[in-house]
Amino acid sequence: MRNIKNYNNNTNKVILNYVPYEEVSHFKYLGSLVTYNNAMVEMQDRTASSNSCLQALDNTVKARYISKKVKIRIYKTIIKPTAVYGTETWTLPI
Repeated sequence: MRNIKNYNNNTNKVILNYVPYEEVSHFKYLGSLVTYNNAMVEMQDRTASSNSCLQALDNTVKARYISKKVKIRIYKTIIKPTAVYGTETWTLPI
């Protein structure tokens, strides 16, 4: 990935041990998607992840034999961390 200020400049090529590395527009690092407009893509990715997590636990959350206290604990330990992972690093558009 290149710095957007130097995008037209060809001096940003990375070469290690005489091997040039491919330029990419996005990549996944520690579970977070890194792009040049990072905020919107990451928010959509996190929303999709938390929705799929909620769908996977849908039967458990809707079960009548599980107490409300246990359902809240499931939400706090599984669903919420999935949704907010990495949010402290997001740059929000104004």
